[in-house]
Amino acid sequence: MLENVRTLVVGVLEFRNLGLQIGELMFANRLPWLLTTGCCGGAMIAGWLYLGTVNLPRIQADEPQDQDSQRQQSAASTNPQKEAAGEVEAAARIVGGTQCLDCHRSEYVRWKRSKHATRAFDLLGSTASARRYAEALDIEFGEVAASNSLCVQCHATRQIRADGVARVLPGVSCESCHGPSGGVDGWLNTHSVYGEEGGTRSDETKEHYLERKAKCGKSGQLRSEHIYELAKACYSCHLVNNEALVNEAEHPVATQNFDFSIKSLGDVRHNYHLDQQVNAEVATLWLDPLWHGERRTAAGRKRLMFVVGATVDLEMSLRALARATDEEGDYCEAMSERVVDAYELIEEDILEEVGDLPLLEKLLETAEEIYTKLDDEEFVLDDDRQACVDAANAVAAIAREFAVKRNGNQLDALEEPEVPDEE
Repeated sequence: MLENVRTLVVGVLEFRNLGLQIGELMFANRLPWLLTTGCCGGAMIAGWLYLGTVNLPRIQADEPQDQDSQRQQSAASTNPQKEAAGEVEAAARIVGGTQCLDCHRSEYVRWKRSKHATRAFDLLGSTASARRYAEALDIEFGEVAASNSLCVQCHATRQIRADGVARVLPGVSCESCHGPSGGVDGWLNTHSVYGEEGGTRSDETKEHYLERKAKCGKSGQLRSEHIYELAKACYSCHLVNNEALVNEAEHPVATQNFDFSIKSLGDVRHNYHLDQQVNAEVATLWLDPLWHGERRTAAGRKRLMFVVGATVDLEMSLRALARATDEEGDYCEAMSERVVDAYELIEEDILEEVGDLPLLEKLLETAEEIYTKLDDEEFVLDDDRQACVDAANAVAAIAREFAVKRNGNQLDALEEPEVPDEE
């Protein structure tokens, strides 16, 4: 029975990929699409309905929480109940990427071509490694892509409909990175309102701009200015935070050679906001002098992303190390190595090159005790666990402050990250 289900799911996924390719052509070339969808729409809709409803339990959403407050607390929680409640609340506010199409057509088409859309979810049903991970964790293979599966936390987007039914939206969607946008106070209906009805961005007053930005921040939107938070969203999946997945299932502890700045310049880059025909190297709203003045540069943005990414790597590795339970396991060993590597990257490749960066010097001081113990092989997990959490919290606060106060122009001694060759 399970093999039959798997065959059906894989078949639907393959058909979906064909539909995505057709969709890209339709959106990119502005071709008439009614006849095209008439040919394959029925089968695709049937497949989506199947994927959206099979094996998905009913979940009761909790009362909404303040997303901005959650970010300000640096998401250090090791409380499973609190984390689960936050996940349910977030899923209840997911509206899906198609809601972005009216204003962000080029961004949407670009996303459809990315691995976030074309590969992340399909890995769950089409690879031998996915089956191996499922078996190691006692997950039925037919349940790997269910809404309550560990795997969909990073390979898909959980959604809870208004009727309380949970479903899975395939792929790492817009809201996976920019934050859930729905709800009465959600940022979807706020972020592009520039004043009176029909008003454009150039018409917006500074007072209204600041008010709009504050509302969107309170609703949990991650914008291009939130470099620290965006980096953290990336590392929350590209650095595995589940010990059993590594120790028992032998899942890689992190995406190989992951670098926030390079990833942002790669296939997830979608900087079309000020010109829908040009995918700029860095976020155009962050560069735009309308509210930020003339001093920001693309090179500065890229260097800033590199530095902030390094600080977030250190923070998240410290948090992961603190969550470990088996000091002899591969997970604890890997996270220990990551803490050492991240610390030395900041110390040797950033501070020694740039020089006068007091905030980064302070950041290293907060993690120095843990780094020294790890480097001298004197670290004891049970004794030093809380020190890891404390260091991670301190690193987070300083990293966020650095990301807000710096525009990257002071980092010109660093090599400028470049767009990957495959781009």
